[in-house]
Amino acid sequence: MDAPALFLSIVSKELKKELLPRDLTCHFAELGVSSLSALRVSNQLEAALKRKIPITFLWQFKTLEEVMDYLSSQENIEKLTPISVAPKSTDSGNLNQLSQDDQDRILKELGN
Repeated sequence: MDAPALFLSIVSKELKKELLPRDLTCHFAELGVSSLSALRVSNQLEAALKRKIPITFLWQFKTLEEVMDYLSSQENIEKLTPISVAPKSTDSGNLNQLSQDDQDRILKELGN
C-alpha cells in the first residue's frame, strides 16, 4: 500500500468512519480530528513507514489532501528520519531506557 492510501486507511480507522471524496478537502477540525487522534494517526503512520514522524506533523497541513500530496513524494518520505530498531526492554517504565537521540527529539518537539 502506498503512503497516501496507508494514511487514509489509518485516519478512517481512527475516526471510525469511511472517508468520502469530499472529506479530503475538509479542514481537520471539520472531520473531528482532535489533538489525541492526530497523535494516534502520527504514531501509526510512523510505525508503518518506519520513519520518525514529528508530534505536530498533521498540524503542518490543513486537509487530508495536503498530507496525501506530501506523502505521495518519496523524496519527502526520505527526509523523515529512519527509525532504528532498538532491543525491547523488560522495564517499560524506565524513561532512562530512551536513547539520547529519542530524548533530544522529544525535548525539541516539546520546545525545550
